[in-house]
Amino acid sequence: MNLQLMKALEKQTTLTQQQLETVAEYAQEKRYNKGDYFLKFPKVSTEIGFVLSGVLRYYYLDDEGNEVTAMFMQANDFFTDLKSFQNRTPSSGFIQAETDAKVLVFDAQANETLLGSVDGWALALRQITQSRLLEQLQFSRSLINDDALGAYKSFISTYPEIANSVTDRHLASFLGISKYTFSRIKNQVKKD
Repeated sequence: MNLQLMKALEKQTTLTQQQLETVAEYAQEKRYNKGDYFLKFPKVSTEIGFVLSGVLRYYYLDDEGNEVTAMFMQANDFFTDLKSFQNRTPSSGFIQAETDAKVLVFDAQANETLLGSVDGWALALRQITQSRLLEQLQFSRSLINDDALGAYKSFISTYPEIANSVTDRHLASFLGISKYTFSRIKNQVKKD
C-alpha cells in the first residue's frame, strides 16, 4: 500500500479505507530515467500515472514541428492523455520524464477492474480530473495579464520544484516566450 497515493486520493475523494486499499493494490510502480517516454504520439494512452517523485511534461508538436509544452506533472499529480485514454484514440502528444521519475501506473485493465469493483472510482477519477483542470485554468488565467517577467515570477513561486528541474527551453515553451526573452528575464530575476 502506497501512503503517498492514499493521501492524494483522500484529498480528492470520499473513498473508504477499504476502497483506497483496493485501488492501491492495482498500482504498479515504474521508474523512468530522464528523457524516457511514458507516452509517445500517436500511440493510444493505455495508462493513468501518479507521480511519486520527479517531473514529467506533456508536449505536442506545432505545425512547424516545434515542441510546445502544455503541462508539467510533479509529485502527487495524476496524469494521462485523457481523451486518448477514454476514447482509445491516438494521443495528441507526448509525455516525457524531465527528470528521473518514479510513477505509479494503473493500466487500462486495472482501471476497468476498479470501475467494476470499487464504487466511487469513476467519481474519484472525475474529481481528480476536474481539480487538475481547474488548477491549470486558474494558473493560465493568472498569466493572461502578466508580461513575460511576471509570468516567470508567478511560475517559480507557484511551482518551485518544477522550475528548478526542467530545462529553460521547456519552461520558456510552457510560458509562451522565446528562449532569448526567457534568458533575459531569468538573468534579471537572478540579479534582483
